[in-house]
Amino acid sequence: MTALEKIEKIEKTDSTPAPTPAPARPKLLVIDDEVSLGQSLSRVFTRRGYEVIVESEPLEGVIAAQQHHPDVVLLDLRLPNVSGVDVLKDLKSRTPDLQVVMMTGDADVSSALASIRNGAYDYLLKPFDDVNGVVNVVRKAWEHKQVIDRNRQLEQLVSGRAPEVGFIGDSPRMRRSPRWCSASAPRSRRCWCRARAAPAKSWWRAPFTTRASGAPSRSWPSTARR
Repeated sequence: MTALEKIEKIEKTDSTPAPTPAPARPKLLVIDDEVSLGQSLSRVFTRRGYEVIVESEPLEGVIAAQQHHPDVVLLDLRLPNVSGVDVLKDLKSRTPDLQVVMMTGDADVSSALASIRNGAYDYLLKPFDDVNGVVNVVRKAWEHKQVIDRNRQLEQLVSGRAPEVGFIGDSPRMRRSPRWCSASAPRSRRCWCRARAAPAKSWWRAPFTTRASGAPSRSWPSTARR
């Protein structure tokens, strides 16, 4: 029984969709020259809440990765005129954080292991005995991508590269202001920034209502004194 036939058989008996990863909608790119298999995988993952793009040509797959920015790629190891490992290297060189899961036959295990050394997240053996196993591997790859993204955001906050929140000014104190507001977000819904207005020697205070992300949503002068 081929991988396609097994997937179609499981689709007929699998009436309960697996839980969709939350909170964001995962985006999956399938690159496989077997069109019918790609379409079957698309149905399986679309039913589980994924956004799925399917390409049968390696070059079109690389272009689709740049256009659609998927979280995970299901990549066939044996493609026409090119090795899946070469496509993997190209994808990872363009987007290092992209999670790629290789698909291969039993005879290609050594090549699949080589793909792991070149940055693949995992590999799957064809034919697929259990489509839920495929779904679980893709889900774990997506979760791994989410962890990488969150860690990068934290690194940016720690290093001082806070998200743009509409501040005008480039002094060290002004650059620290968004971080002060972000730090107050878990504890308070409003923080006050007090600064000297130029050119007059007066002081003014402005509140910032903080969102869950820590970014101020609005500001306005409240009180002033000479």
